[in-house]
Amino acid sequence: MRAAATRESHHAPNTSGGRDELRGEVLGQTEVEAGDENAAARDLLARLGRKALEKVVITADAKHAGATFVSEVEKVGAFWLLPVEGNRPGLYQQLKTLPWTRVRLANRTAAAGTGVPRPAA
Repeated sequence: MRAAATRESHHAPNTSGGRDELRGEVLGQTEVEAGDENAAARDLLARLGRKALEKVVITADAKHAGATFVSEVEKVGAFWLLPVEGNRPGLYQQLKTLPWTRVRLANRTAAAGTGVPRPAA
């Protein structure tokens, strides 16, 4: 998410936000200071707390796939689903060695979209 530009600066501040995808509601957002999105995301988790996030699945992009972020997610009682890419080479290599071909496929879809739920027509 990005905030709207202010009248004074015409600059859109960089923010980290949380959204309830099922209800389409913004839960909160915080400004990213000095380009540290990880710190902003951890701050947002702490501010939202266990009451809002317990038993919720948190998703984020690969830059958050580190032990510090995961620890903060688990502190608030949430679960996490994070992609692992080249920014975590050791973990990426570990995951590549797992027997993925032996995992039974439960569902497959070729649908594409934004992931944002749409109201029924």
